[in-house]
Amino acid sequence: MQVDLSGFWVFRVPTGDGNFRETFFELKQDGETITGKVLAGGREVAITEGTFKNGTLQFVVIFGTAPQTRRVVYEGTLAGEKITLTSPGSRTRAV
Repeated sequence: MQVDLSGFWVFRVPTGDGNFRETFFELKQDGETITGKVLAGGREVAITEGTFKNGTLQFVVIFGTAPQTRRVVYEGTLAGEKITLTSPGSRTRAV
């Protein structure tokens, strides 16, 4: 049986000056499907194309409005009670 990732998660990335940039994820899991939202910089953006299969998490967030959008893919693995998550331009961090 697979773990349920439903809940509120925090993605912390060091800024290099002793501080962290934090992004918040509200995940909802239904079988292998992941939905929810990302809360970053005062914005709420829906999670799309989300899956959690065999301990691997992947989901997409599309920031902006057409025609200027940015598609960000987050990928991670579950290790105990933490998810090691990466996205383009970030370092690997546990959430």
